[in-house]
Amino acid sequence: MYWRPKLSKFQFGFSLLDADFSYQRGDNDTLFTGDETSQRIMFNLLYQGQYWEIASEVMRERVIVENILFP
Repeated sequence: MYWRPKLSKFQFGFSLLDADFSYQRGDNDTLFTGDETSQRIMFNLLYQGQYWEIASEVMRERVIVENILFP
């Protein structure tokens, strides 16, 4: 999601992710049955000049893996 004020050269944005996954081991799989959680928040800023632009992003990510790699 982003927002640009009227008549401004700046744009502000953010995105959020919160996802959970479950994995069931098959007969020939190298991974184990387990769960994974991914959480991410990202902020961005964009400035657009006449001949150039500057962009910046800040991201924080958290990943939780349970029993998939090792039982």
